[in-house]
Amino acid sequence: ASGCRGRPIHSLKFIPTYDPVTGARCLLVNETDVSELSDARASQRELLAETRVKEKFLTAVSHELRTPLNGIIGLSDSLLSDPSVGAHTRSLLQVIRSSGLQLNVLVDDLIDTAAVSNKTFLIHKADVCLASVVA
Repeated sequence: ASGCRGRPIHSLKFIPTYDPVTGARCLLVNETDVSELSDARASQRELLAETRVKEKFLTAVSHELRTPLNGIIGLSDSLLSDPSVGAHTRSLLQVIRSSGLQLNVLVDDLIDTAAVSNKTFLIHKADVCLASVVA
């Protein structure tokens, strides 16, 4: 195994003790090759750094997607409330609105996932009627 710059890394533990036969003071030296452990810790640090970058990107992209989605949903709602809009256009607007709402749920899920990963997710406790949640 290799550690720092390809060289092995060793842990030395010095334990003062007495020779059981002569009673003389001596030093017991315990040497352990910790190269693999050192490599694993370095890999873990790299993975954590990469994960933080991905989470920040995910949060930023999610918020950037939400702005145009709100415009799409809001404008489709506005046009759907206009009585002069024909039946064919109305059905197209309903598809646009429905798709926008579905995307909005996905974006909310992305933001929630990032919040859970960043440990900023807030849980609100409340009493609910289970039948209304499941129904």
